Amino acid sequence: MSSLTVIGYIFTTCGYLAYWISRFLRKKSNMMIWNSISSGFLTFSHLMFHSFNGVVSSILVVCRGFAVNYKEKKQSQCIWLFALFILAFTGSAVVFWQGWASVCLTICMYLNLIINWFGNAQRVRFLTCIASIFYIVFLFCIGNYVGIFLEGTVIATNLGGYIKYKKEEKVKVVSV
Repeated sequence: MSSLTVIGYIFTTCGYLAYWISRFLRKKSNMMIWNSISSGFLTFSHLMFHSFNGVVSSILVVCRGFAVNYKEKKQSQCIWLFALFILAFTGSAVVFWQGWASVCLTICMYLNLIINWFGNAQRVRFLTCIASIFYIVFLFCIGNYVGIFLEGTVIATNLGGYIKYKKEEKVKVVSV
């Protein structure tokens, strides 16, 4: 195992730690901040695995986090900004084409953009599981096997957060 792979695994692990924190927060804006921190670590992880499409996509995810928070504060859908991200993810896949890795990563990025742009915190937790399946295939294609395991735990974490807050909502409704 090369030293770049080991460094990539370390960045991957740090990125997933930040991601797990994001999934147990209530406010969508806080979730997006921690998701951006996660993507910052994953940017370097993708670089270590020579996935330049992954590097650009991770940088775009950081920008998406700030854009979603901006959109929420302005209380506007900012469709032009949404379309700009679609074009940017597509452009990244075309410029840094890596076959199936690019296809799966781009589908994952589209799904996550739609989920985070239009969904509430509960929908984000639940629907991210679908996007994670495409991300697992991407990780397999680039050889990030630690990332595959950790992405599996992301699915479990998202479902756990979803169930936790769903139960709290039921308790609020019953106790009111």
